[in-house]
Amino acid sequence: MLQRYIARIQQVNGSVNAVSQINPDALHDAVARDQERTSGYVRGPLHGAPNLVKETMCTLDRMETTAGSLALVGARPSTEAAVVNRLRDAGAVILGKGTVTEWSNTRSSNTPNGWSATSGQCYGAFFGKQDPQGLSSGCAVAMSIGLAVTAIGAEGSITYPAQNNGVVGLKPTVGLVSRAGVVSVSKHKDTVGPITRTVEDAALVLSVIAGQCLEDPTTNTIPFEKVPDFVAACKPDALRGARIAVSPSVMERYYDAELLHALENALQVMESEGAHIVRDVDFVGWDYGTTKREEMPANIFLKEGLESYFQSLATNPHGIHTIADLISFMENTPEEEVEKYGINAFLAAKDEPRDNSSMEFQEAVRRMIEQGSAISKLLDQANGDALVVPTTADIPSDLGQNPAIAVPLGFFPAMREKTTSVNQMIAKGPNIPYSLSFVGKKFSDEKLIGIAYAFEQSTNVLATSQPCVRPTGPILAVSDKL
Repeated sequence: MLQRYIARIQQVNGSVNAVSQINPDALHDAVARDQERTSGYVRGPLHGAPNLVKETMCTLDRMETTAGSLALVGARPSTEAAVVNRLRDAGAVILGKGTVTEWSNTRSSNTPNGWSATSGQCYGAFFGKQDPQGLSSGCAVAMSIGLAVTAIGAEGSITYPAQNNGVVGLKPTVGLVSRAGVVSVSKHKDTVGPITRTVEDAALVLSVIAGQCLEDPTTNTIPFEKVPDFVAACKPDALRGARIAVSPSVMERYYDAELLHALENALQVMESEGAHIVRDVDFVGWDYGTTKREEMPANIFLKEGLESYFQSLATNPHGIHTIADLISFMENTPEEEVEKYGINAFLAAKDEPRDNSSMEFQEAVRRMIEQGSAISKLLDQANGDALVVPTTADIPSDLGQNPAIAVPLGFFPAMREKTTSVNQMIAKGPNIPYSLSFVGKKFSDEKLIGIAYAFEQSTNVLATSQPCVRPTGPILAVSDKL
């Protein structure tokens, strides 16, 4: 099976550039898993399944962990990412790494989605030069055309690339999955989660990777001793009796007519499946379009996260120890395209005079938490189980550390006018997917998965998927016999 997936990657990766590296050790690992199975030993539910991870996740095999930057080429981490360890313990074979937006799109506001100095430009598979969206772009593109059985994304960017590539993206509650061994850009918002072709596959992967971890204190906030069986939540009738909240301000201001029409149809589907749609509640303390992401703490989190990672490296051939070192390296490395794409966010982080002990920082974090509570307050008003929104809607789920799951909703029609993004990529246009997201209170992941599964089963949008770039051969899911 591994060789089948490698062949699929080789067929089409030249067109989409979704996979930045194929693991040189993958075949050895796959043979070992086959031998284990033959002897009657099955490690877990992912035994033998080829998995992609984002190139911000440390592995101790022969692959690089670069976060898309030449500054980390040749650097070796001291440990594997906790999530990689859990995947291996469950039997997964790490097939390779997915192309990333360099430094998780934190270097500047002008970095193209899916571009990095190490891998070049990644594209979506549904339209020529399609913007892949988000930071975990390669993993999402790979899943859209079946280049792996499952994939793992990270940071706040799991649902966005899932939307543009017609797949499921599950962003768990911050703290449910360890970030240890992952290049972090914000310890307040970062999380790790599955990008898959189905909700059930996402649920299975989350069951494997979730749980407490000594190396990530955030996981101490998990309110249960045993990780739920998220797959058991995947019931066709999970929408029956569920209370689904809709924000009037989001619906009124969202400008995409096709998507809004599809979302209204989706609400009717949910009602037909027994859900109660609650429309008479809205955000308190949160205004659409005024994101107020608090630049000062973002700068401090960015500097802390990167410098902590640099200091953890076992091998650091370019001597990158501080964000100032990183800036100097990038400015003196033409392939980093500093003049074209900028590094203004890195410069701001370097020049930030305050640190996490300052009163200003503490007050800014307090404001972030208060703004982030808006989703929970809305759901309290509605006595709701989930908020449903267009996946790209401006809501504070990152600040609130809320779980969210993006589920395919449809594809733009053939007459859809094209809109472009950085590098003249096509952000929206004919055949490009869009999705809705279910968002919940912290640690309501199990409930969200059930709701998302029931909706997915009642619509089956994935069956209508027709990427322009398609390798040959069948696509497998985790639920298939491996």
